[in-house]
Amino acid sequence: DNIGPFVVPEDAYFVMGDNRDMSLDSRYWGFLDRNLITGTPSLIVFSTGEPPTKDVRSYILKQRGQFKEKSRIRWERTFKFIK
Repeated sequence: DNIGPFVVPEDAYFVMGDNRDMSLDSRYWGFLDRNLITGTPSLIVFSTGEPPTKDVRSYILKQRGQFKEKSRIRWERTFKFIK
């Protein structure tokens, strides 16, 4: 819990990634307007563990399209249906 409280505007959502301390989510890009939500999640296609750095944005840009850190892949979550 390293962030302060937020007041979420009406018709907006605070979206948090499943890797709370390292996700690029509403803490990074702000609240999500309700009119931008067009469906509900049904499947986790791919999931990785914690990046080896605290600078998540640089890590993602550097690793995009590459899977050098195969040990960080969470196979138990890959192609998991959400109920």
